[in-house]
Amino acid sequence: MTTVDERDGNHGATFWIGVAVGWTVIGFGTVGALNSVWLRDRPGDLARWLLGGLVLHDAVLVPVVTVAGLLVAKLAPRWLRGPIDIALVLSGLVLLFAYPLLRAFGRRESNPSILPLDYGRNVAIVLLLIWLAAAAVAAAKLVQRRRS
Repeated sequence: MTTVDERDGNHGATFWIGVAVGWTVIGFGTVGALNSVWLRDRPGDLARWLLGGLVLHDAVLVPVVTVAGLLVAKLAPRWLRGPIDIALVLSGLVLLFAYPLLRAFGRRESNPSILPLDYGRNVAIVLLLIWLAAAAVAAAKLVQRRRS
C-alpha cells in the first residue's frame, strides 16, 4: 500500500486517486445543486439546507463520532476494535440514508403507494445483521487468538 511521507510532502498513488474521486463527487454535487429546482425556485431553502447540513455535521456528527471513537479505543481491547469500528460506521451510514424513510418525508395519505413499507422494522433488521456480522468476526478473532 502506498503511504504518505509527511516530511517531504510526497503523496502516493492512493492519495491522488482519492483526490480525483473526491473532487469528482464534489463537482457532481455542485452541478446538481446549481441545476436543482431549489436553486431556481427556492434558493433560501437550498441555503438553509446546506447551512443546516454544515452545522449538523460540525455540531453533532463530529462530536458524536469523536466520542464514540475515543470510547471504543479506551474500553475495547485492540483485537475487538476493528469489528466494533466497522459496525459503528456501517450503522451510522444506514441510519443516515434511512432517516428520510424513517421520518416518512414525502408520504401522502392520498397515495398509499408512496413509502409503503415498514421502514423502522427493516432498518432494525439491517442494523441487527450488521452487529451479528461484527459479533461473528469478533468471535472468529477470539478463537484465533486462543489458538495462537
